[in-house]
Amino acid sequence: MVVGQNFITDKVTTTVTLENGKRSTINWYQFKVPITDYEKVVGSIQDFKSIRFMRMFVKNFQAPVILRFARLELKRGEWRKYTFPLLEGSENLSGGEPTGSLDISAVNIEENSSKTPVNYVLPPGIDRVIDPTNPQLRQLNEQAMVLKVSDLADGDARAAFRNVELDVRQYRRIRMEVHGEALPGENLRDGDLTVFIRLGTDYKNNYYEYEVPLHVTPPAPPGGYNNDSDRDRLIVWPAENRINIPLDLFTKAKLARNEEMNKPGSGISTLTRFPYTDGKNTVYISGNPNLSNVRIIMIGIRNPGESRNGFENDGMAKSAEVWVNELRLTDFNDQGGWAANARASAKLADLGTVTLAGSTSTPGFGSIEKKVAQRSTEQINSYDLSTNLELGKFFPDKANINIPFFMGYSETFVNPQYNPLDPDILFKVALDAARTKHDRDSIRRLAQDYTRRRSINFTNVRFGKTKAKQKPWSPSNFTLSYAFSEELNRDIRTETDLEKRYLAALNYNYTIRPKNVAPFSKIKFLKSPALSLIRDFNFYYLPSSVSIRTDINRIYGYTKLRNIDHPAFKIDSTVYKDFLWNRYYDVKFDLTRSLKMDFSATNIARIDEPEGAVDRRYRDSYEAWRDSVWKNIRNLGRTTNYHHIINLTYAVPLNKIPVLNWTSHSIRYGITYGWDAGPITPDTIRLGNIINNSRKIDVSGQYNLNNLYNKVKFLKKINESGKTPPRGQQPQKKYKTVTFEKFIPQLKAGVPRSIFHQMGTEDVKVKVLDKNKQELPVKTEIASRDRIVVSSDSTFESVTVLVEGQVEDKGNPFVIFLRGMGKALLGVKTISLTWSLSEGTSLPGYMPGSDWFGTQSFGGSLAPGIPFILGNQDRDFALEAAQKGWLTSDPRLSQPFLMSRTETFNLRSNIEPVQGMKIDLTANRQFSRNMSVYYGYSEQDGWNFTRGQMITGNFTMSTITWRTAFEPISVKKGYRSDAFDRLRLNTVVISERLSRQRENRRNSFSPSYND
Repeated sequence: MVVGQNFITDKVTTTVTLENGKRSTINWYQFKVPITDYEKVVGSIQDFKSIRFMRMFVKNFQAPVILRFARLELKRGEWRKYTFPLLEGSENLSGGEPTGSLDISAVNIEENSSKTPVNYVLPPGIDRVIDPTNPQLRQLNEQAMVLKVSDLADGDARAAFRNVELDVRQYRRIRMEVHGEALPGENLRDGDLTVFIRLGTDYKNNYYEYEVPLHVTPPAPPGGYNNDSDRDRLIVWPAENRINIPLDLFTKAKLARNEEMNKPGSGISTLTRFPYTDGKNTVYISGNPNLSNVRIIMIGIRNPGESRNGFENDGMAKSAEVWVNELRLTDFNDQGGWAANARASAKLADLGTVTLAGSTSTPGFGSIEKKVAQRSTEQINSYDLSTNLELGKFFPDKANINIPFFMGYSETFVNPQYNPLDPDILFKVALDAARTKHDRDSIRRLAQDYTRRRSINFTNVRFGKTKAKQKPWSPSNFTLSYAFSEELNRDIRTETDLEKRYLAALNYNYTIRPKNVAPFSKIKFLKSPALSLIRDFNFYYLPSSVSIRTDINRIYGYTKLRNIDHPAFKIDSTVYKDFLWNRYYDVKFDLTRSLKMDFSATNIARIDEPEGAVDRRYRDSYEAWRDSVWKNIRNLGRTTNYHHIINLTYAVPLNKIPVLNWTSHSIRYGITYGWDAGPITPDTIRLGNIINNSRKIDVSGQYNLNNLYNKVKFLKKINESGKTPPRGQQPQKKYKTVTFEKFIPQLKAGVPRSIFHQMGTEDVKVKVLDKNKQELPVKTEIASRDRIVVSSDSTFESVTVLVEGQVEDKGNPFVIFLRGMGKALLGVKTISLTWSLSEGTSLPGYMPGSDWFGTQSFGGSLAPGIPFILGNQDRDFALEAAQKGWLTSDPRLSQPFLMSRTETFNLRSNIEPVQGMKIDLTANRQFSRNMSVYYGYSEQDGWNFTRGQMITGNFTMSTITWRTAFEPISVKKGYRSDAFDRLRLNTVVISERLSRQRENRRNSFSPSYND
């Protein structure tokens, strides 16, 4: 078992005293197995995402061996092996995996302090960290990453890498400690190998690289290197190996490369690996890396080729072990910035206000919680001027006009600290390279991020209402709004980014209180309540409100980009246009007090514009654009969407009939219709438009049975008996007089006598009579609700005691029982019924357009017809539309014809069979059916409306399950359920019923089909 073979990385030999008193030498071996470099695969395992078991086998031993297992750990590594070629001169070429091997592992002070040939010690100036979570001042382990290369060919390199996301511009240096040693049996001299660190946005095309010749540490003397000796530490970690990179060295290398590249006849390009000397060390740059976006860090070992090695080179393959430690950023930029805000506002009496605000910030500014890399790297200056004015103040008061006005203007200037095209080069360096002031101003303008915003608004310009009666043409019914906003942006990659928004809106809103006409209200012979249905007939001859709103909304965007990579090739500008004309209509008309109608419609039209930019500088194209736009405006635009809603609500006046005044009924009828324009296609493709409609009918009834019961006096008396009085009032009780008589043979003097009358009241009158019915002079005392005490000073014979009291009259129990039964029979208090029907149709491929209310005269008829726009549902409508030429015959239409129907019934009843006990009874039923079918046309068969027909639905119904909910299921019945068995038998009945229905449609279905 040799260190360096079979994954053995270290060997520790110790001498210990055994339990029998003998001393013995013990060898401990450290194995480090790279699990990704497996030798074979057993089974179908593909990765390491789901490892359930780990097994270790010991085999091929010639004699019995006792193994003591100390510790097994899984080491997580963020550094991974780079497997692509790094051979000098061919790095950017594709190739197979390199032949030399690289092992990545770790060494640490606790496990490798006696490692051979060089034991691990800490780098100079580095101390072990004290564990802050442990009160015992425990030191944490300190370790380094190991890169072990074997047979590294001349001119080749091996490396480890990790992915990062770093902005290191605010730091001045990168430092890392490096140690190198020869493998056992290898002859390695100083300078035979180099160590490099690579930073960039990728691994081989855009990076900075810093290379240091490797100085080899000699094998440790007996006893090893002393970790407490600064001299020994410096031997293990030589100062010549230390990587200490000023980050501005990278930018100097880039500027030098760019200067050489711009020379006439230069063969250097961004694809060239450009060297830049730093004493004995070398900087390389490839592509366009930048320190603001470091995405990878690579650390590697290179066997330099003979052509560039300053040391004597034997051209042989090399093997070595390199430790790298303490990779860190140091000396951060502590130069801060500042920022300020200012705001001023002036009030112009009752005319309005003017506000001016400004702000500025410099590079280096950041709030206290910001990290170094999060501080600002831009100088930002901005100002904002805005004003709100009431321009109606410039008119006389009698004009009664309101003109709210808003104007805003703002600019923002963002000047970068770094060159936007080279984000790790200071921008002032690029300016210093310019030869003239004009060039510097041009560069500064190109790099600047500039934003300008301006806007003008007139919102709700209107005339105020006057005391005069409102007329349909009154100016106060009109409201006007106009808004314009513009935003202009430019930056290093955008030459112009302009967006303009225009909005003009005109609102008309007329609201009145029309007079109600009741022609029969004053006819005398109709005064009878039975004729109130005729007497209360009424109507309105005018709507209650009319609202019309129209707005024109235009968005124009123009963007022109700069071609940064290839300035000679111009990028065409892009133009975005969106010009809409929206119209909204609303009418509310109460036809009668009971019948009300609402109508609302929306029409969205598009003003089509010619292609290309709109620029007044090019007069001919601008005139052509203006003529086209005005022509479309005169035609009211191209309608892309029309939609209207009609709602009718009718409160059925049956409650005006005296015998039905305990009921209330209402009917609601809702209609929707929509027309949606199809896509604009070549003339050879005719997909048509889409129309859809729907209707919903709601019928509801409320029945207050209490009012019905009260129409019969006998039932009313039963219904009102036992009612709970209103809150705060005591129930009124009925009382009756009860007499109790008690005969006493002798009432002795001085001896009290208790009389138990059992009346349950203290409101009693007591008389004591002799045998001649004369009242005797005795004393009486009310002892309780059921007892009195009689006493006398004399003795009397044959005494009769009469007790007369007032007790509550609870009535005859039999009568009370009959009254309770009557109230139970009258327990149903209210019943509520609702029934609704919802239906809808959607038809694609509809060719006519939309003119008035979504209709158009097409082929000699009005399409799609008055019934359809009023919500009519007809299964044959699509066929009739096809026969009239309203549908497309294009076979590319892939949308189905849809119809839906949903019927819902709900019942709710409130039952109170016993006072204080309320029961809510609800029942519902819902059935829905959806049909979709594709249609097509052929010369041979004509129109076909049965392709891919699909009918789906849903049925739900409430039920009372008391009969089967508590059905016993036991082992004696084999856990069978009679209810479930009946359900299974009923499925056969339903299946046979459906099969007979299908047989009537298609002969291919057999009546016996019940599977």
